[in-house]
Amino acid sequence: VRTVLIDGEIYTMPSPLPPHDDALTSTYEYLRAAFHPGHYVRVQQGFDVGTRHDPQPDLAVVPGNHKTYATKTPTTAVL
Repeated sequence: VRTVLIDGEIYTMPSPLPPHDDALTSTYEYLRAAFHPGHYVRVQQGFDVGTRHDPQPDLAVVPGNHKTYATKTPTTAVL
């Protein structure tokens, strides 16, 4: 069971279904092609926006590359 913390409230998230997975993969491929080197498309990974929120967005485009976030979680995104 997936859970997320939003504005201090814990929400249970349903498991993704195949149409969601397909849309996620298609959007990931599009974003990888659309953003130049120096940007990293994160897929369902943590995103630190404070102690009252713990979202795990489906996709986030952040500056840098995967090594940039090997020891830290991004706090901002370009998309």
